[in-house]
Amino acid sequence: AAAAEAEAAAADARELEQRRIDAANRAADSRLNHVIKGHCLTLAAGIDAFEEALPKYLREPLPKSVSNLLSLATAHLRDVANWSHRREMLLQQERGEYRTVRTPVQVGEVLRSLVLVGETVAIDSALVAPLRVDEGVLRLAVEETLINSRRHGADGSVIVRASFEAPMLRVVVENRNRAGAPRLTAEACRTMMQSATKGGSSATSDGIGLSSVDKAVRCAGGTCHLGVLTRDGADFTLMHVNLPADTIAAAVDASSRESDSSQKASEPASALAIATASADASADASAHSSSPPHVRGPPSAASSTTPSQLRLGAPGQLHFSGMDSFNADSFSSQATSPPKLNCSPSRMRLSETRIAV
Repeated sequence: AAAAEAEAAAADARELEQRRIDAANRAADSRLNHVIKGHCLTLAAGIDAFEEALPKYLREPLPKSVSNLLSLATAHLRDVANWSHRREMLLQQERGEYRTVRTPVQVGEVLRSLVLVGETVAIDSALVAPLRVDEGVLRLAVEETLINSRRHGADGSVIVRASFEAPMLRVVVENRNRAGAPRLTAEACRTMMQSATKGGSSATSDGIGLSSVDKAVRCAGGTCHLGVLTRDGADFTLMHVNLPADTIAAAVDASSRESDSSQKASEPASALAIATASADASADASAHSSSPPHVRGPPSAASSTTPSQLRLGAPGQLHFSGMDSFNADSFSSQATSPPKLNCSPSRMRLSETRIAV
């Protein structure tokens, strides 16, 4: 029995150690992804700025071949950044830690950046304005589907269609099946979305890429499914991707409504605070009325400090005219809440600090 307990304890210790190692590896991997992405995007932005500033230093326009090389370099750098972001996103989804975030996206521009020459993008007129959608998941879903459509579909037959019907962005990737390829059944389409299955002669995917698409879209609160249709005697395979989305105007309206609701919810508490303050003020007035009358006189230098009478001394020292200096560090211990520094890019300010008197 003692030996069994010792073995169980050793197994538990090994498991804990492995978990620690796995957590450390995940943290290192996440940090590496972040560094690669940040450096690549910074370098791409630097090349763009260099290319924009260069012409005024040249006697002749920059040759088109050189401009193309610079554009190719920035495109590759941004591809690396996108893949680093995607890898981190997939790892978070595997661990169940992914949190979808919607950002303003020009859907048409994103889709056109993913297709190749000869492939078509058809955008609904409602998508002229940006939508708030999870761009990382959108790119993953469309790009992975396009890879498989090119692999198994007829050349030049790929069409990407997009439309918006609140609250969903709907994207359909369609390709005509190659001649002789077997037509997929509904059951085969469902099976294709499972990671353990390889489709072989599938018109769209071997099933591995599409399983990642399915998981990513579900993590973002959307749905996707594979389907087939026959048109003019030819079979087509379609991948439907539906992602939650909203317009920027709708997001602003929703935020305003939430703010109004929060304000209304706080009104009873505010009214109670005012009533309590009034009662306290009445009690104070009553107490003062029974005390000897206060003789008023001209304000002293210590009691009437103007901004011109405040100056900085040594670090941590404040000086008021008519008063001895005091140490700000020791005085701050009397504060009911410490000052908080707001370091947003657009402003920096100290939040209100209440001093106990």
